[in-house]
Amino acid sequence: MPEHEYRIADVGYCSKERWNTADPNAYFAGAPDLAIEILSPSNTMKEMLHKRQLCLENGSLEFWVLDIERRKVEV
Repeated sequence: MPEHEYRIADVGYCSKERWNTADPNAYFAGAPDLAIEILSPSNTMKEMLHKRQLCLENGSLEFWVLDIERRKVEV
């Protein structure tokens, strides 16, 4: 991604090993090991597919989408 762009997952998990190597004075570089997005009415299928692709191509091991209304989790 360009230098001054970043994305934030609704929920993210990073292993202790990765976290300890991160610069404490900078944004976390790369994607979290686990990225979780919680669907809202404004989210589109295209947006979720793009977020999944972005996370998995940049280091995430898993990407989950939570649909609270339907009580479903897509892993």
